[in-house]
Amino acid sequence: MKPAHSSVAPLLAFLRRANRFCFFLLVAFAIVGCGKKASDSEKVLTIGAILPLTGDNARYGIWIQEALELYKQKANSEGGINGARLEIVYEDDQAKPEMATSAMRKLIDVHKVPVVYGSWASSCVLAQAPIAEKSHVIVIAQAISPKIRDAGDYIFRSIPDANHSLDALVPFARTKGTTNAAVIYVNNDYGVDQAAVFKKELTTAGGKVVFEEGYNVDQQNFLPILAKLQNVKFDSLYLAVYSEVGTILKHRLEELEQTLGVEHADLIEYQSILTAISHLPPRIETDPEK
Repeated sequence: MKPAHSSVAPLLAFLRRANRFCFFLLVAFAIVGCGKKASDSEKVLTIGAILPLTGDNARYGIWIQEALELYKQKANSEGGINGARLEIVYEDDQAKPEMATSAMRKLIDVHKVPVVYGSWASSCVLAQAPIAEKSHVIVIAQAISPKIRDAGDYIFRSIPDANHSLDALVPFARTKGTTNAAVIYVNNDYGVDQAAVFKKELTTAGGKVVFEEGYNVDQQNFLPILAKLQNVKFDSLYLAVYSEVGTILKHRLEELEQTLGVEHADLIEYQSILTAISHLPPRIETDPEK
């Protein structure tokens, strides 16, 4: 199947270099022409967004949703996208690939959107990709699995993949004494790929992974994994996880209290990190002026 609009190919090539949200919207406007008319005098550009808005990872989806709403408010206050008022239709995937697939089909078949922002979870983006390719709908992923790079010609992302973040993090960790690392990861495209890239980068930098263990997305009890760590000599713990990081760190803190003592300087610093994580705000700034 050929793209329905001849302007798509050169614009997609440009986007590969530019990769900014507003450019994607301009491309969407070029694809759909003037957009739908809400009235005789108003043009509307409607795009979709697939995010985890409920469930264990809802905080991440809500943060992204609020950022999109801030952009929408700013863009519309400045005349819209090429004169068209921007509207965003949201679908909740709960970070589950099967829900992302259904949401993608709904946005394309029912709402006729030319662009979908998200999803946030790598596994969801990879599930959306074949539908996007077949329908020639642009996906702007907010996910970091390296697999997304080769997911298709219509699949882009607004953040770097794991290769680009870890090739900076690992050398920094080495300067702080990381030699033997333990790795815990969520068993999906995000976690598996993050763990693999971390191991590759650490090995290249002269360190090694001495322990690695994955867990299922819906797992709640991490004590069996942490119990295995008691018999492993490691100096760093890398977590490729989601919101359950607080639970994992809390269990680790309880172990350290027994081995180091509650007054140990390292334990106090660890406690401060855990406290900061546990007090992450459920919402972020909604005033575009700020």
